[in-house]
Amino acid sequence: QVLTTNLGALRHPLLADMCCGAVVIEGWLGTLALMIQFLLRHKPVVLFDGSGGVASTYAHRPMVQGMPDRLPAARSAAGCVRRLQQRTAGRAATASASDRP
Repeated sequence: QVLTTNLGALRHPLLADMCCGAVVIEGWLGTLALMIQFLLRHKPVVLFDGSGGVASTYAHRPMVQGMPDRLPAARSAAGCVRRLQQRTAGRAATASASDRP
């Protein structure tokens, strides 16, 4: 789905609230800002390694210097979608289990 807005700085938080996760392709500062909005909401992010920009940069090193964790990455669009589906499926199962009394 394409979301066209004139919201300026509010666009990234809105997208992060509306989506279950993100595939990051190339990009630079705006893409990094959007990726951070997803991470702040504990939503899955998968990087398209080899696409350049932010995606390739953070596919090979931790987001925060000194931290060992790296974001998941894949080298194809299909691989990115598959990894995102796996991560969102796990979140849905956890959420539905925690909704039970």
